[in-house]
Amino acid sequence: MKEPSLRASRLAIAGSIVGILLVGGAGFLLGRNTSGRDQVPAAPPAPVPQPVVAPADPKPNVLDRAGLIALAAAAVDAEAAGAPLPERVIQSDGRRFLVNLPFGCGGPAPAASEAPMRWRIDAKALRIHVEPISLPVMDWLQPAPGEVEAAAEAYWIARPWTSSESCPAHAVGQEGLDAPVPEETLALAQFHLVEGRRQGRRAGQPLETVQRVTGEMPDLSQGLRLRISGRIGNVPGRNSPVLCRRPADAGQRPVCLISIVTDEMAIVNPATGETLATWSVDRADAVGRRGD
Repeated sequence: MKEPSLRASRLAIAGSIVGILLVGGAGFLLGRNTSGRDQVPAAPPAPVPQPVVAPADPKPNVLDRAGLIALAAAAVDAEAAGAPLPERVIQSDGRRFLVNLPFGCGGPAPAASEAPMRWRIDAKALRIHVEPISLPVMDWLQPAPGEVEAAAEAYWIARPWTSSESCPAHAVGQEGLDAPVPEETLALAQFHLVEGRRQGRRAGQPLETVQRVTGEMPDLSQGLRLRISGRIGNVPGRNSPVLCRRPADAGQRPVCLISIVTDEMAIVNPATGETLATWSVDRADAVGRRGD
């Protein structure tokens, strides 16, 4: 067998190297061209849904008219059934409240009117009179605690079957018509201790303010409102802020009162939203836009 020459070996080796380089280069170019087509860009991560947070109630513990009526209704239901007061009634001690009591819905009162809550316009002046009802403590508490004054100051919640704080639509302009006096079954009452604070105590004195009328007459088409704010407090000597008195006739609705501690009272014109006068617990005189 003939041995290959040195020249032939060198040519064979060179050819092999060239072949390897050509195959490697072609593979590199093919991979480069195909990798760009096959590579799929990664999809951005899906956004994580954020939980919807409900806005916080700015007055979560403040009872309005509807809340006060519901509180009394729960007490009445327990009273009628001879059952203990619900826990939510007992635990309402200390809760804050804000309620608007409409009055003067039928228009201005006559000059000789003795309605506890009234208004009239006389000699270019709006005269407003709001007087609390005096409730004898002996009629409600037996025996009456000696540290409590003989009378509580109260304001009836008219039409306690509705949560509306507005005058009834049919009442406007009906002041002079004969109509039965609605039954009064729910009141906000403030008891006073004999040795308690004297600031802000009305002692039966009415809230009165005189507003000068200049130019056009004020819009009083929706009557006025007495706005009362404060907190609920237990009836003296009782473990509940609601006290109901059962009538002689079992077919009648019990009369109830809710014990309150007043912080501030104000007269508001609902037609304009204007606060005409305010009385705070530390200031017996009205503060507001007053007349001479």
